[in-house]
Amino acid sequence: MPSSPSRRPGKRPAPPGAEVGGDSDGLDRISSLPDDLLHLVLVRLGCAREAARTSVLAHRWRGLWIRLPEFTFRGMELEAVETALAQVTRPALGRLDIKADLKSEPALGRVSSLLRAAAQLSPEALSVSLDNLLDGDAAVELPCFDRTSSLVLKMDGVPIALPPAGGDFSRLERLELTTGSNIFAALLPSCPRLRVLRINACTELKEITVHSATLEELAVESVYELENIPRIDIDAPEVKKMKLLVDMDREFSMTISAPKAVELDWKLGSTNGSIGFATHRLYSLNYRLSQGIRTLHLDIDDEYEDPVPDKTFAQEIARLRVTNFSVLEVVLESNEHDFGPLLVHLLQIQPAIQRLQVVVDHSELEDRELCHRNCLCRQPVSWKSENISLTNLEEVLISYYRFKGGNEEVDFLKLLFRCAPGLKRMGVGARRKYTH
Repeated sequence: MPSSPSRRPGKRPAPPGAEVGGDSDGLDRISSLPDDLLHLVLVRLGCAREAARTSVLAHRWRGLWIRLPEFTFRGMELEAVETALAQVTRPALGRLDIKADLKSEPALGRVSSLLRAAAQLSPEALSVSLDNLLDGDAAVELPCFDRTSSLVLKMDGVPIALPPAGGDFSRLERLELTTGSNIFAALLPSCPRLRVLRINACTELKEITVHSATLEELAVESVYELENIPRIDIDAPEVKKMKLLVDMDREFSMTISAPKAVELDWKLGSTNGSIGFATHRLYSLNYRLSQGIRTLHLDIDDEYEDPVPDKTFAQEIARLRVTNFSVLEVVLESNEHDFGPLLVHLLQIQPAIQRLQVVVDHSELEDRELCHRNCLCRQPVSWKSENISLTNLEEVLISYYRFKGGNEEVDFLKLLFRCAPGLKRMGVGARRKYTH
């Protein structure tokens, strides 16, 4: 802990008996408060360094800061933080929050030492956020936090390892890790009370394995844009809420078992052009479950010249097991190609949908000519006579940004009127610019 600042030159000392907080009668009424109230005053400063500096105010304040129930460290070197923690006399902390920028710090050994010092104080809630931490060959060893119920560790892509004898996280209920290490398969068996898990995935994280019988909320999100995580394996029978925000490469696989989920939000990016139909390619897939309604949202581009994708939309959606949706939303960046055959292909994936919303963006078309009559986007030519049983379809909304014209819109609407006898609402019109 840095030494307390000396009195500024030229400042007149306070008269005897008129200490800080004193009234005009010279009594120091703040210092007369009990320790518990003074601790609350120091905690409200929001900075352990400032709390320590109050020791110069009066004899009564000396040493108060080392007995605080909560500590917040900002902008201090790790060695100074560890020195300060060594002076704390309270046997168990309510909260310990450390945030540091390690531009000039030695790396992993100092971090491991800091975590051990923090664990010795048995904080109920611990948050450690370290920016610009340089990774190396060694991993940061995670000590046992046997009395901690909430743990947040943000250390970019630095590898994390469990203690050699295994960890004790018997009271842990909330865990947030920013990491490039898939330590979850080994860690979660030591967390019998864990209810909330948040994983901030770094580039180095290539696999996530989450098996937990107690987990109720799970979030997996990329730290930098959409990170590619080739494999996700989740088995969480008690999960109620789940959020995924990752990228899918060509080797992506996902196995999820969450039978009690009532709220889902999965956004899976696909920017490599491997999933599509004719000239159209998947940009991102968003699968949502909210208030009992399952929605599949697809962002699609048609700028690809390769006519043969690795997988069709139907194959990918079936592989991801997101076929039980009642609302289909399609946002199509269409520069010149027809979309009728594409929409027929998508409707055949789930003929039992109740609501279809299509946004067609021709914003990049300008003066370009329409594609030729035999273009792949118009295949198969028999799509207009497809017989799809859309008996549950009740609402269709089709909107355009910069209407292109053409007959495929009319042909597609004719197909809907023929195949959806229960259609109650149809809307077609213009809209403002749509962004992903």
